[in-house]
Amino acid sequence: MPRKVEIIESYIVDDNDYHWFDNYDELIRCKNCVYFTPEKSGEHWNICRFYDAPKTADGYCNDAEPKEKVNGK
Repeated sequence: MPRKVEIIESYIVDDNDYHWFDNYDELIRCKNCVYFTPEKSGEHWNICRFYDAPKTADGYCNDAEPKEKVNGK
């Protein structure tokens, strides 16, 4: 089944022209991370168990780990 993936990429900007440089990894949103715990109260903020701090569902960080691994990777 196809799925949407967000990729972290970098570009070099030269006179308002973007030149692709490299892609680094998949961007994992908080709602797709193993450390994310939705609040049952329906509030805008939820809890990140990694940082023990509030996060939004569409937030992200460099310590995110996907809930589901694709093809065992």
